[in-house]
Amino acid sequence: MTLKSFLTPRPERNETPLLALRREIDRLFDEFGRAWTTPDIVGLTPRINMLQREGHTELTIELPGFDQKDVEVSVGDDILTVTGKKRLESDTDDADARVQERSYTAFSHSFELPPGTGAGDIKVQMDKGALSVTWPKAGQPAAGGTMNESETGAPAVKRPTIAADVMVTNVITINRHQTVQEAARMLLDHHISGLPVVDDSGHLVGLISEGDLMRRTEIGTEKRRSWWLELFTSSETRASDYVKSNALLVEDVMTKRLITAQDDTPLSEIATLLERHGIKRVPIIRDGKLVGIVSRSNLLQAFASASAERTQPRTGDDRATRERVLEQLKAAPGGMPWLLTVTVDDGVAELRGPASSEEQRAALRVAAETTPGVRAVKDEMYRMPRVPE
Repeated sequence: MTLKSFLTPRPERNETPLLALRREIDRLFDEFGRAWTTPDIVGLTPRINMLQREGHTELTIELPGFDQKDVEVSVGDDILTVTGKKRLESDTDDADARVQERSYTAFSHSFELPPGTGAGDIKVQMDKGALSVTWPKAGQPAAGGTMNESETGAPAVKRPTIAADVMVTNVITINRHQTVQEAARMLLDHHISGLPVVDDSGHLVGLISEGDLMRRTEIGTEKRRSWWLELFTSSETRASDYVKSNALLVEDVMTKRLITAQDDTPLSEIATLLERHGIKRVPIIRDGKLVGIVSRSNLLQAFASASAERTQPRTGDDRATRERVLEQLKAAPGGMPWLLTVTVDDGVAELRGPASSEEQRAALRVAAETTPGVRAVKDEMYRMPRVPE
């Protein structure tokens, strides 16, 4: 016989017995709900072996049961990341009940690469559940180009889009010793709103834009203040405004506070710089010299190209499309609600079930819409009613 102990809820300070009973009932319902929640991800710790061979490093990861479509290898910032996701489902119907079994396994491991190692230096192979990745040691030439999935049956190596992929390289610049009139003429002639300023050796020293030439005495737009506001303005500020309105050379009116990036900076960081500092363009430098520029329009062009590439023709395999939809929903913010039902018929994905909020509902719909193979989404989700407190 097993003896179980049941604790009677004790009222907190200034709490009536009735409120204590309600608190205990709420706790029991919470535990009941958690008991029916299925785990989203079951962690996997694969066996990893790394060998240092002559001229290169070889990484071997044993992944029994994994196919090449379940594994992705990515390279960025001298870091190699191997991720794998595998989902299994089985449905059993009999006369009395229907049994559904689901399992979801995932792993992610990162490894440091020699500085400067790119995706083209990585060689990937996968054979009988064993993933092999090799890369050259520091200072050694690559053993071979990246093998793509169609040629070797191995997952393709991906790297994030960087500034060098989208930057404009034929940048129009102006010397710091040229005049502001020349700068204004260059802006008008080339239909641009800003110019990088360089010194005699080609090093970037500043930026001059339309905003730097707006307050000029020649056209009567210099900054003027009322007499009482002038009393509270420092002499340094007044002197700076005077120089901005009357100076003849670019170096006197240019913006010296530079926000720059390297040519291998990921576009996500470029977007953060543009947003955080409220600027329209980021000069790209290498060894102190200007090699390009990335503007907001370049990011829009990159987005348009990526969107076009992501749009793939429907495969015709609704079962495979449904698997991809489920993976996308799992990765969406908040995850996939455990009562959500997903079906795919002729490329049309139907989502039916509860969502915790309208925001989660929208996230799940977008995740399905952006899944390769899905041509339309039928949203039959509803917002889960909130339990009154």
